[in-house]
Amino acid sequence: MKVIKFFGLIIVALGVLYGGFNAGVYSYVYYKKFQQKRALKKFQEGIKKQEETERQKLMADTYGGKTPQKTLQMFIEAVEKGDYELASRYFILEKQEKELDDLKNAQKKDIKNVLNLLKQSLQYQGKYSQNENLYLIRKPILIEFIKYPSGIWKLTDI
Repeated sequence: MKVIKFFGLIIVALGVLYGGFNAGVYSYVYYKKFQQKRALKKFQEGIKKQEETERQKLMADTYGGKTPQKTLQMFIEAVEKGDYELASRYFILEKQEKELDDLKNAQKKDIKNVLNLLKQSLQYQGKYSQNENLYLIRKPILIEFIKYPSGIWKLTDI
């Protein structure tokens, strides 16, 4: 990086010496434009790498069903068994830790009430988004799902 800056300054200086002030300014502007393009390219490569890493994480997460209803059923069964670790894995990656804490800290009667509502919601027809990657059940409580790239459905919110 220091080498590029050094040569950039030399180009600007040579532009001033041999071409006058306007050539020096042009050289400086060209050099800055070159730096910005390099920085943008590096930023874009970083974003692509981050997206690929995130995609690999999503593909490695296999907890969930082939339908939103199946994922909900699996979640209900895990909670009924008291396996909160498993139940939390049916949520999207970003929410798994929070949901695990919430389940561990919830009172039994509250869990039972929510389970009853979740079981009732299995009887209602939800709606898919236009691209069929999101699914909502609105009755008796709002439940949101998202389809992972691997084709499994994850809970995003209850």
